[in-house]
Amino acid sequence: MSPDYHPRMNESGFSPARRNRCGNQTMKQQLLLTNLSNRLPRLFRKLSSVAQKLSQLGDDPNPDNQSSI
Repeated sequence: MSPDYHPRMNESGFSPARRNRCGNQTMKQQLLLTNLSNRLPRLFRKLSSVAQKLSQLGDDPNPDNQSSI
């Protein structure tokens, strides 16, 4: 047995409980990223439609329509 061997450590250098906790945190981050990436296209579509309306309002020569912003 080597002098730096510790019976409660696995080959990665972390205790199994700590490694499991890190893995669990990674899974939560992965789920969060997946959720965000699924929602981004809808958010961008909504933003682009709002930006399009605003640009149409800005191009409108009628000053009465400017007050509706």
